[in-house]
Amino acid sequence: GDGVAVLTRRERLTSIVQGVVGMEGKATTGEWHGRDFMVAATVTVHDRHTDSRILLASVHFYAMKCLDPEGTLLRNLEKARLETGCECVIWGGECNKVYRSLKGVVEYPAGYTTDVGKRLATTTRGGKKLDWVFASSSARVERTAATEQFRQRTACKLPLSGHPPSDH
Repeated sequence: GDGVAVLTRRERLTSIVQGVVGMEGKATTGEWHGRDFMVAATVTVHDRHTDSRILLASVHFYAMKCLDPEGTLLRNLEKARLETGCECVIWGGECNKVYRSLKGVVEYPAGYTTDVGKRLATTTRGGKKLDWVFASSSARVERTAATEQFRQRTACKLPLSGHPPSDH
């Protein structure tokens, strides 16, 4: 199955609180009725370089099987941000959604931004941008040499399959 994780650099970030945000499934009967179909992983960290608290989340949305996964996440992140006193929120993952309007202008979730020009969305083998990183307006969003190196390494083809470990 698909999973989520928040990976941090321990030399810079100290974990304060870890959690999950459950996303209720759409099943109306059977064993999945009323149960979470997916979750987002969250962690509140202290950034020792900036002396700030940041709320991070890793997601995998599947709107066909979950009730309002993006809305559920955003409501929970705002509540957690207020409870933990975080200065900013950064979240991302496989959103399975192309964020754009009919005019081609990218429409972000309310209160968040990204910078497609800096390639913060990745493209699937099918050509759609489904993986995104969003940040609250108080955060500086960029792809560093270290994150670009991580992205390149995870895109390497595996000898057995001839495909990278992820299709994104």
